[in-house]
Amino acid sequence: MPRVTLPYRQIEKHYPVGLKNMTLSAGVGTDVERQLAIQGDGLAVGSGLSIYPAANAAILDATLNGDFETNTTGWTNNAAGGVISRITTDAKFGSACIQTVNDGTGANQGPVTDALTGLTAGNVYTAGLHIRSVSGATAIRVQIEWYTVLDVIISSTISDITITSVWQRYVLTGTAPALGVHAKIGVINLAATAATYNIDGVQFDNGPVALPFDPANTRVAGTVQLTAAGLLTATQGWRATWCRPRWSNTAEPPNPRIQNWTGGGGGITTLYVGGSNVWEMDNDESGGVAAQSVTVAGTVTSGDLYLVVSQWQSGNFGLSINGAVPTMMGSRTEIPASLGTSLEIGYDSTVASRQINGEVLCELVGKGIPSNADIARMETWRAAGIIPTLDQIKQLSLASKPTALINGKDANVITLPAFFESR
Repeated sequence: MPRVTLPYRQIEKHYPVGLKNMTLSAGVGTDVERQLAIQGDGLAVGSGLSIYPAANAAILDATLNGDFETNTTGWTNNAAGGVISRITTDAKFGSACIQTVNDGTGANQGPVTDALTGLTAGNVYTAGLHIRSVSGATAIRVQIEWYTVLDVIISSTISDITITSVWQRYVLTGTAPALGVHAKIGVINLAATAATYNIDGVQFDNGPVALPFDPANTRVAGTVQLTAAGLLTATQGWRATWCRPRWSNTAEPPNPRIQNWTGGGGGITTLYVGGSNVWEMDNDESGGVAAQSVTVAGTVTSGDLYLVVSQWQSGNFGLSINGAVPTMMGSRTEIPASLGTSLEIGYDSTVASRQINGEVLCELVGKGIPSNADIARMETWRAAGIIPTLDQIKQLSLASKPTALINGKDANVITLPAFFESR
């Protein structure tokens, strides 16, 4: 039988697409929220599903006024010649922000917080804040100053940036030094240069990742689930995930999940293992049988886009990162007996803190096994930062048998027509 080839628009006409068999928790950031300026991940529209842990008491918002909806309490001028005020003519979130006007008579002008207390020396903390210039491209410094309990300065963590007229989120991570139990966040000018800029959505998190801005600490854990029935089997299948972690391998959260499919009979999971600098795929049969694993060494750069492809069949399983030939475990001796009803993307329902702490642009799944050429083709899509169209998916080999495309940009699932499996 000849291979069927239909234009994308014809496929779309005969096989309508839309939200199918997928659920998102209220903690998942989407473009709808970004367009309304109520999603605090600081990303532009089209960034994919933003998946982070729930808010928790460790976030130090109790002593930080970061939304300026009422006043500028907790902020002062760092040096003479700088004036700060609350304005309602501009805001990244809500209806107000703080504006600083530096007259340029000296350096180090700009707003700084009062001391944030309750820190633990040796812990990693992350400041996240949104800044927009009112006076053109401007070089400034974002800093975390570390203090003793008596507010004696110890050291500083700094980042020199250039701000523009577009609201942008900036992130700064540092480790509290010995005796460092207080901190101050500052946004100051680098030289004696006049400048005006606005600041909003300031948050100080306990950990290496800047969580989405959430001043009320009401965010729930981000979860994305897709009905597994008909898309994969425990015996054979594959998942390809385009993901953008918001952490580096030098300061990663604990074992963030990329792909997860678990149940009473074991699981098939892909994650990044903190401390070892490896991507890992686990094949786990429950009942006391040790998990089988395959690892791929690799570092992670915050904000980079990665392609993670896992595959499995009766005799082996393997893992590929960014188009590389898969690293294989040649003896898959256990096949999970009763996997869960849902595929989980970017988190693990059994451990609430293992969100990817980043975004998922898309995921492609199938019942077959992709060839090395298929993986290389998917890597070209990843390198271009695109979500594949149905016409592009048709370019994959017959053996791959793709079954669904999860589009993180619009939170839709395209369940692929049956002929994608049987071309």
